[in-house]
Amino acid sequence: MKKLNFLLLLVSLCSLVLLTHSCGDDPCPVLNCNSGTLNEEDCECDCLVGFTGTNCEEQIDCTNTGCENGATCVNGVCVCPDGFTGSNCDVAQSAAFLGTYNVEEECQGDPFVEYNYVMTFKSSSQGA
Repeated sequence: MKKLNFLLLLVSLCSLVLLTHSCGDDPCPVLNCNSGTLNEEDCECDCLVGFTGTNCEEQIDCTNTGCENGATCVNGVCVCPDGFTGSNCDVAQSAAFLGTYNVEEECQGDPFVEYNYVMTFKSSSQGA
């Protein structure tokens, strides 16, 4: 009986140690992410737009962003005017659609009609 009680006590202590150890471990070091949030998968700060650094402590400077086509810089990020896209607003949105496309249209009605044709968007002096 003493052996059984001792064995039960030993198993209980081992279980307690394992539970306490696994529940107390924090996989990430303590980081102050300032305005960002801690990503617990990679233990790094996910910064808000316009901030960088290990702890999101550095605000991105607008003077070196290279914003084009009348874009404004807000927190280190180019805010593009209508008609432009890209990190520096250097790409006309219409340019993103240049190319040749196979088009298939279905017209509901009586009779049902299906049209297939090729459409090409090209650049010109007036845009796309």
